[in-house]
Amino acid sequence: MTSQPVKSDTKTDGKAGPPAPAPSTPSSRTGTSCGSIAPTPATRTTARPASAPASTIGSAARSLLTERSSGANEFRSSLRSSYRIPLCKPPEKLREAALIDEVVDDHVELCIAGSSNWPLVLWGEPGTGKTCVGLCVLDEFGGWYATLEELHQLVLKAGRGELFNSAGTGIPVEGEFSVWHHWRTANVTILDELGKRGTTTDAQYETLTRAIDLREGKPAIVISNLPIDELEQAYDARVASRLSVGTVVQMTGDRRLAAEPG
Repeated sequence: MTSQPVKSDTKTDGKAGPPAPAPSTPSSRTGTSCGSIAPTPATRTTARPASAPASTIGSAARSLLTERSSGANEFRSSLRSSYRIPLCKPPEKLREAALIDEVVDDHVELCIAGSSNWPLVLWGEPGTGKTCVGLCVLDEFGGWYATLEELHQLVLKAGRGELFNSAGTGIPVEGEFSVWHHWRTANVTILDELGKRGTTTDAQYETLTRAIDLREGKPAIVISNLPIDELEQAYDARVASRLSVGTVVQMTGDRRLAAEPG
């Protein structure tokens, strides 16, 4: 009587041969190995939480996590290519929030709260605290600071395969796509030292327009000594138009004198 169950199993299998192979591949083995790899969504959701409140600049971080939901390999690749790019070091300048003019501070808060449009364009004479404002925002939320020339050099080096990651492994960053991916997905970007068109090459101009376009509707601060109308003369109407849709603030007064003791 014990041989009947064995025969019935081989018939339902539809395969001729000994019944031993069926019990020799238990599902528990497969389940154990898959169980340690399958929960990639849990790994992704805990990766690199946003440093800003979810209602403000943190939305950029949520968007970044969404883009990385296509698979664990892409996730690891994006971490390698984005977060290990040797970023431009922000200047060592005095940046105390208490020194920021109240009106300017209000504009910053309105942009962060979503009540005013990005980009925040700060313009004025040297020494009026434009970079100080940008660095205070950078200190609070994290992001990427670069002058136009520094960003342009990163793009050129990455395109030539000369840009290596900051992990010290000697692995080249995979082309200028990685630079622009990092720029597009940063919490905040600060683009400083927009100069005159006469001193800017066509390649630098392309870097500028792409840097502005990739941050459309996202937290971004642009710093220049020139007002919008002069930026149009220095570059063109396209650049001026992209910047004018944001919040344009003129910085006045000499902040360097205000910072001096006594």
